[in-house]
Amino acid sequence: MNIRQKLDKILEEGTDKSTQIRAIEKILGTKELPKHPKCNCVAHALNFCQSTTFYETASDYFNRTKDKSSYFASPDFLNFLLLKNVLINIQHPFSNSLIIYFDEKNYPIHAGIVKRHDSYTNTYILESKWGRSGCFEHKIWDVPASYGDCIRYYSAPSLRISEYYFKEFCHMTEANSINKRNPNAQGYYS
Repeated sequence: MNIRQKLDKILEEGTDKSTQIRAIEKILGTKELPKHPKCNCVAHALNFCQSTTFYETASDYFNRTKDKSSYFASPDFLNFLLLKNVLINIQHPFSNSLIIYFDEKNYPIHAGIVKRHDSYTNTYILESKWGRSGCFEHKIWDVPASYGDCIRYYSAPSLRISEYYFKEFCHMTEANSINKRNPNAQGYYS
């Protein structure tokens, strides 16, 4: 079993958070970073974890719709940013660029932040949040296999731009859920 499969197994086992974190730390040879526990990988990568605008938008959306799928920025939100051409693809990452992992259908699954280039190992060191398990510094391919086998780098948008598009995403998602319940309603895709 390779490192990526071992990491998948740890996340799938359903053990408590501290047991998962210890097992991941052992495999990666690093400690969990003290980051915001309520953020997922997308919110962390887009720097939403300290954004009151993000939390207010997410909370307002959730209170109106009770839809938890968009409560935190999700892969659906990453896909939205890609479709809107907000994320600019770059060939060579630099400090604080985004890395996005894609599945075999070219759908975004996981996001992280490029922290630095390790010249000794000739690889980039990333920081990413792993679901409920914590935030870790790791090499590009030291992630669960379920995060995908294709990566791309992007220039990170400013927090203000990310917040703007998150509001738009929540409004669009709400309009589309209304359309599903009421086919005569007017929404973003009608």
